Amino acid sequence: MIASRYAHPPIGAWDDRGNDVLHLIAQRDRKYVTSFEDLPFAGFAKLHWIELDLVCVGCAKTAAIDHRRVHGLFHGDFDVRSGSGRHQSDSAVRGSPRCARQMGARRGRYGVSAGLERTMVADLTGKLPSGTRRIRIVNNLKIYWDAIRIDQTPDMNAMRVPKCRWRRRR
Repeated sequence: MIASRYAHPPIGAWDDRGNDVLHLIAQRDRKYVTSFEDLPFAGFAKLHWIELDLVCVGCAKTAAIDHRRVHGLFHGDFDVRSGSGRHQSDSAVRGSPRCARQMGARRGRYGVSAGLERTMVADLTGKLPSGTRRIRIVNNLKIYWDAIRIDQTPDMNAMRVPKCRWRRRR
């Protein structure tokens, strides 16, 4: 569980074809990024990505985000209901989304739960070199991104979850 208070959309988002997709991921509205090319195997597509500009909202356009604590909150419909395609293709099946190395981030995979709408949390803390503004989320699964948020809520060590106080009826 993470505490999130000031999550915001990135200031820019593009698919692997260079199309601006920010309007599709700016809010949860069931308007999905669908610009990937399907493979004939259940749940798989050709390798594709979304490139995100992570500059913080309210900062100068040239200022990079503070990398001390960064989470990506990725919401979408994950069409990975069947893993049978893994064994049917000789293509490079990479599986779970990962943060692309070519954008300066250390490689990190982010697991995906099968089926229906989900929110995936990617902890990018300590994985982005100082000054990084853009990352790519790369995968070859049919993931229909609906909303992407960047969260920099300070560490919530003082956060407590109260115990449930209820009595059994006798």
